Amino acid sequence: MGSASGAAPAVAPPPPSPAALPGPAAEPAAIVIKSPGTYCLTADLTLEGRIGRPGIWILSDNVTVDLNGHELACHPSSNCALSHGIQVYDQERITIRNGTLRG
Repeated sequence: MGSASGAAPAVAPPPPSPAALPGPAAEPAAIVIKSPGTYCLTADLTLEGRIGRPGIWILSDNVTVDLNGHELACHPSSNCALSHGIQVYDQERITIRNGTLRG
């Protein structure tokens, strides 16, 4: 499983929409989606040591996140009660599908 404390799993948008960006430690999320499009998770994403920060933060309207059968989960040693797996605020037409959110 991938870990948000290390490199985030790749998010592969179909061309020509390269907007899902793995966020560095200073980013508010492991993955930040800034443009409309469909994005596919390519590996499990485990949130670890990210108290108060989401795994995926969607900052655009018209976004589909296909978890591609993968899991977005809280690491057992992390306090995920203060975090969000996927954070969306005031965006429209957001779809999350084909995977598991756990934690």
